[in-house]
Amino acid sequence: MHALSLLPLLLPALIASHGLILSPAPRTVTDASLDACGRAITTAITKDNTSYVEQLTPLAAQPGSGYNASACNLALCKGLQYAPTVTLADGEPTVPLYTPGTVLPMKVWIRIPHAGIANVSVVDTKTNEAIAVLKSWDVYAAGKVGSLPKDNEEFEVTVPDTACRCAFEGQCVVQWWWFGTQVRQTYASCVDFRSVAEGVRCERPME
Repeated sequence: MHALSLLPLLLPALIASHGLILSPAPRTVTDASLDACGRAITTAITKDNTSYVEQLTPLAAQPGSGYNASACNLALCKGLQYAPTVTLADGEPTVPLYTPGTVLPMKVWIRIPHAGIANVSVVDTKTNEAIAVLKSWDVYAAGKVGSLPKDNEEFEVTVPDTACRCAFEGQCVVQWWWFGTQVRQTYASCVDFRSVAEGVRCERPME
């Protein structure tokens, strides 16, 4: 494992800073992300947690980047990994558990708007499949800071019934995805969660 506090600031200051989920608490840089994505990408995200996918992709090809293509999927949560940091008394990770139908308030920070399209989806982290689209925008972030439509940054989504596909930690995320159509830049931010209907028992999948 690596100590993130020791990451050298190898990259120049990044000018492009754009957006991410503020609440619920999103995935952040962890040792698991460093192990999967390597030092170059992890350092870039550490310096600018609103960086975009196209900005990170060339870093993967740098000599000695440490990028592991089989473990770090930049198209999903910008490669940030599930990594529980706190456990309950019974040893279960403190990943939020929502029953189907739960209304989930979300807040997003758009630091620099770029007109484009966006959606919020439940994504299977193993297959990268969008299980359900919870909200979408045909026109998104088309304006200036302070004048964007309120629902670009504050909105609600309803947790769907995903049967047992999202019953355990690390299986699914709620992903906010935004593509700036003119600048050709992709932003993504994810929230880990669990969901199972009341009275339903699910078997933990084999690792």
